Amino acid sequence: MPSEYEDKYLLLRDENTTLKKKKNEQEATIKRMYTKLAMIEEKLTKKRLSDGKNNQDDPETGGNKAAVVPVRRDLDTEKFIAALKNENATLRRKNQSLMEKNRWLEEQYRQSKRLSSGAAPATRPPVLKRPPPAQSTPRSSVGFAGSTLEKQAENARKLHRDTFSGDLEVALKKRLVIAEKQLMKLQAENEQLRSNSSRLQLKPRRDNNEDSGPSDDEDDEMKANHNEATNLELDQMKRELRDRQAQLVILNARYENLESNALAEREIQEKTLGQMEQMNRQVHKLRTQLQDAVMEKEELEIRIMKAGDQEKDMVLLREQNRRLEERMTSLCESPFINDAFQRKERIDKLFDLEKLTQVQKETITHMTEENQNLQGVIRELQSSIKQLKQAKDRVEQDLAQMAHHLMEERNARSLEAIKSTAGSVSAPRPDPLVIVRQRTPEPQHQPPEKRDACSSPVNNNAAQGKSPALSLNVGGGVVTRKYGGLPSAACFLDATGADDDNSVKHLRNRVHVLQIAHLKSMQELERCEKMLQAQTNINRELALEIEELTTSKISSSNQLQRRMKEFELLCEERQQRIYTLQAEIKQLKYAREKMLLQAREANEACSDDSASDDEEDEVASLSESLILASRDMAPVYTTSHGESPGVQFVGYV
Repeated sequence: MPSEYEDKYLLLRDENTTLKKKKNEQEATIKRMYTKLAMIEEKLTKKRLSDGKNNQDDPETGGNKAAVVPVRRDLDTEKFIAALKNENATLRRKNQSLMEKNRWLEEQYRQSKRLSSGAAPATRPPVLKRPPPAQSTPRSSVGFAGSTLEKQAENARKLHRDTFSGDLEVALKKRLVIAEKQLMKLQAENEQLRSNSSRLQLKPRRDNNEDSGPSDDEDDEMKANHNEATNLELDQMKRELRDRQAQLVILNARYENLESNALAEREIQEKTLGQMEQMNRQVHKLRTQLQDAVMEKEELEIRIMKAGDQEKDMVLLREQNRRLEERMTSLCESPFINDAFQRKERIDKLFDLEKLTQVQKETITHMTEENQNLQGVIRELQSSIKQLKQAKDRVEQDLAQMAHHLMEERNARSLEAIKSTAGSVSAPRPDPLVIVRQRTPEPQHQPPEKRDACSSPVNNNAAQGKSPALSLNVGGGVVTRKYGGLPSAACFLDATGADDDNSVKHLRNRVHVLQIAHLKSMQELERCEKMLQAQTNINRELALEIEELTTSKISSSNQLQRRMKEFELLCEERQQRIYTLQAEIKQLKYAREKMLLQAREANEACSDDSASDDEEDEVASLSESLILASRDMAPVYTTSHGESPGVQFVGYV
């Protein structure tokens, strides 16, 4: 069974992978087609915007006035269609120019006819009647040709819209071949007519050159020749117009053919999309079937595992039953030895439990001591943090006071400089900076001489040992800052001469010295801040370690409590098991006593007075042993009944 399911699963998985690959390939092709279509649409919109016209809605170019449905096209066909549209536009422009030229020639012909009709005498009717037939025939022919071409184009469009099949393509190709042949014939006729018209135009010129003395007959002949030339030009222009219209019809037919091909491609793409959707549905169904098969397989595996577990349980139960039967038989054979052995086992278990409880109490006391030690360390760290904060506040206050004092001193010196320049009076020397602060009480449990890297960085002894010139008493009553490295006001005033006291250079030197002193004080302050930051980082790490230790202590205590509860439950279960076994033993003893009594009564009734003394001794020994067993078991029965009466009742049942 598992091999069959595995084979089915592997087959389904292979089919699924192949279907996924096909689906991915088809999705990739569809994405490529969509990108191509988007590029083509963008190009078409750009071309339409650049041309300023939209020939899709023009019925003469083969378009529809109705809303055009967007069709998925190929890039090559789109380029070919664009080229055909451009050629169509050029032909339309040429057609328009030819029609304008035709109108101009007709107007000239009418004007010449009017002039000839007004100037000629009444004796020449044939000359007047010659041009109208020539003029009327082209009009009718032009109108008929234009109407037939338009009807043919409309009929072709209707056929294309109504029915779309392969026969339509064949018919369009045949029509294209026929139209091309007609176009070739018309071009040949046009060439012949052009040659004839050129000959006719050359003849009147020669006649005019030969005859120098004109007359009325010659004028009439010249006019007639001129009218014939104009008629020939009109015929030529109309033939060219017909040629252009034929070319237009051919181009429209080609455009419709390409459009039909594009529609066929779109239908093919739609069919492929439908097939893809069908394949996707099939893949979905196969996936559902595969999932169902996997679920069934998992259920069967679970059942197999359960069956194996049940078999193991059955084997264990059989083994336990066998052991219990053996023990029951052994108890039936020697109940008193087993009772003493059980008592010894209980005593050993009690001793083991007492030892375990003692070990757990020792661990609990050890953990409480560690907790107290950690709490003491936390208190010390908190006190050191408080001292650091106080030292930081004092340093900030000293900095603010020093900045204020420097500003006052600078202002005083500027005033003195102004006064010295005005009245040449010597400026008074400033006093050294003295900051008075109240003493803050220090904690008694931590003396200052035992401070290490974890304590406050501001230490009186350390500061005195490192820099003898700088004295700072943190937390004292009076704090005096003496900058030994810096020149005092008296020193740098005495350094310069008495004549230079009022000079600008002297004032600049004084300002420079003050700036140096201020920079040194700022450096000292930055150093103190860095030490404070380092101490705070150390304190933070210690706090994190303390938290980790507390969490580990709590988890270990919880684990110990859990284990204690498990041991207690185990002890209770074993105690209940002991009670049940005791009840079974008592029941077996009572049953054996009853059997012995029945056997003894039967022996007494059946045996004669000549029974052997050995049997009587055995019965007496058995009765004595039963009496002793009842005496020994009486207190055990009372204790077990007092501890768990329900168990005793179950044993008797």
